Amino acid sequence: KDCTSYLKNLIGLVQPDVVIVCQDFPYAVTTYYNLGIDWSRRKFCVITPIDGFPIEKDWLNLTDEADAVMNISDFGVEAMRKSGRKTHLCPPGIDPKVFRPATPEEKKELRTRAQIPEDAFVLGMMAMNQGRKAIPHTLDGFAEFAKDKPNALLYLDMDKVGIAGFNIPHLMEDKGIAPNKVLFREDIVPRGLAELRDRYCLLDAHSVLSHREGFGLPLIESQACRIPSISQNWCSGEEICGNGQGYLVDRIPQPRSSTWGGAWDFDPSVEHFVTILNSIYNNPIGTQAIAQRGYEYALTRTWDKCADAVEQVLLK
Repeated sequence: KDCTSYLKNLIGLVQPDVVIVCQDFPYAVTTYYNLGIDWSRRKFCVITPIDGFPIEKDWLNLTDEADAVMNISDFGVEAMRKSGRKTHLCPPGIDPKVFRPATPEEKKELRTRAQIPEDAFVLGMMAMNQGRKAIPHTLDGFAEFAKDKPNALLYLDMDKVGIAGFNIPHLMEDKGIAPNKVLFREDIVPRGLAELRDRYCLLDAHSVLSHREGFGLPLIESQACRIPSISQNWCSGEEICGNGQGYLVDRIPQPRSSTWGGAWDFDPSVEHFVTILNSIYNNPIGTQAIAQRGYEYALTRTWDKCADAVEQVLLK
């Protein structure tokens, strides 16, 4: 309530010609319908993810009312089209000056700082510890993959216990994963790796197998560091990791309705995930080629191009 009052007062004070809500759809719905603002006197624009299908009816209704709506993935634009609405693409990106590959010498030095053996195979996951990120499936896949690979490590750049997520140490214990096989952000950052880019460069592969995903910025950040990315073949994962730019994990073909607008959640195939990890582990030349294609793709997705897309919509 206080936030709503603050926003209403701020708009009344500034008297903007255009209001842009850059957040999930429910925030835009609240802004448009609950502030008591006369929108005939100013333009209303929404920049938002669509991380599943079908799309909540209230969100579609707001699309009809807004002056412009932008979605952050091709998947989102197409999902809106299938729902009878036209939206524009606001393509998130990376800053190539920040997210960039490490030389072999730098990678060795970073691993030394992180106290990771030079010959370790490190699978990483950069994400929030929350339910839709498919963390249990990632743990299951890693556990199976690591059975015959003593040098395998899992790095989770997230909180060990998430308010809206999992108690990961308890999950590890239930799944028989030894504590020394998994590193967390709180282990690595104090060792002199406060920069996210440096932590990406510790990895041999990166995966986020979300049940649904609006875009998946960590996937493209990983690609920009020339680390091969793995996504579930659903939502925006296909456009980021498809076309030989990364690896796509099959989804189990039985969806369930999520608590987020009724969109479908899919589970990734743990068996296929393990197959992909083994391919990355056993075929370094092929993996390097895919990592290079992912890197070249990431360089086409910059924040400057994102800003240009927003500018074009605002000028119409």
